[in-house]
Amino acid sequence: MQLGVASYVFPTATHKRFEHCIGTAYLALKVAKKLKKAQPYLEITERDVQCVAIAGLCHDLGHGPYSHLFDGPFLSKILDPKLDWTHEWASTMLFDAMLEENPDIIIKKGS
Repeated sequence: MQLGVASYVFPTATHKRFEHCIGTAYLALKVAKKLKKAQPYLEITERDVQCVAIAGLCHDLGHGPYSHLFDGPFLSKILDPKLDWTHEWASTMLFDAMLEENPDIIIKKGS
């Protein structure tokens, strides 16, 4: 859960990881479309816009249970404490593994 114990103070506050990633993808898509329209000299393609939305959707793949508590205190105890583990690093590894195992889902340039 993104809000931790805040939902006890604000009972209607719900912000689970899934909701957060959908919202992030939506906002990333809006920003990329706005940049494409407002700054044509950047030559932003539709593929670029799609990639930004996908990045927003997948940016937190590497979070474990209990979010940042898992990243720091828990993993440092079961892994090498010197290892600089972050959920961003784990997200990148998971996304790379997903693409390697499913090469047919890679969007070809120009399509």
